[in-house]
Amino acid sequence: LLPDFVERVKSKPVETIVNSIVESLREEVERIGAQRLVIDPIAPLVVGEEDVVRMREYVRSLLTSIERRLGTTTLITSEVPTGTLKLSRFGVEEFLASGVIVLTLRRVGGRFVRALWVRKMRWRPAEPALYPFDIVPGKGIVVHGDKRLA
Repeated sequence: LLPDFVERVKSKPVETIVNSIVESLREEVERIGAQRLVIDPIAPLVVGEEDVVRMREYVRSLLTSIERRLGTTTLITSEVPTGTLKLSRFGVEEFLASGVIVLTLRRVGGRFVRALWVRKMRWRPAEPALYPFDIVPGKGIVVHGDKRLA
């Protein structure tokens, strides 16, 4: 997307904005033959919308269009405001997603431990437990599934 994208589209109808974004993504997915797509984070694609209802409709439309039109396995990250119990920044992403994995930082003993838990996973059982993980160079996120945190 172009650097001035937000300024060019913010007054346009939701469907026009969504179609522009999804078409740009589709072209890139086809160009490189991608089977997986990561949008990290989704916030820059949410075009400065101040009306909460319109913004949520926009996010819903964007996510369903990506799912319907791209044919990729798509991972989208969303920041959570620090100190809140919210699962997503815009309050709609977790309802549209097939799976929600929450990453957190916990104090265990005298140190901090990275941990995750599967909040939701459609069509799969998900054990409601907190698992420690590490970020390992060359491997990515390594979950220690044999160790649960209390």
